Amino acid sequence: MVTAALVLFMNLAFALVESGFCRAKNTVNILSKNFIVFAISSLAFYVFGWGLMFGNGGLMGTEGLLLVGGADNSPATGDAYMGAYKSIAWTGVPLGRSSSSSSSSPAQPPPSCLARWPSA
Repeated sequence: MVTAALVLFMNLAFALVESGFCRAKNTVNILSKNFIVFAISSLAFYVFGWGLMFGNGGLMGTEGLLLVGGADNSPATGDAYMGAYKSIAWTGVPLGRSSSSSSSSPAQPPPSCLARWPSA
């Protein structure tokens, strides 16, 4: 998220520098051009880039390309995840069982998490 914010501010800074080098009457055109380019490139990454980066496949992900393919059961994490973006399955947060008001025991993490952490 920090790098995404840096890229956003880099685009803003470039727009300010570029508008500083032009006449005042052209400033709105420069700023709108930079905004449109950023919007189109963001949508293109969402449609093409995400699938190529994180989709299943060999060198490039082809299963998640164009945001289609494979079931996406996002709440599952680790080895239980069977969706189109297995390379980011480790980022999921295991929520455990839902606790009721009568139960005082805390929710237990899935067994795949217990195997990685030493017992206390």
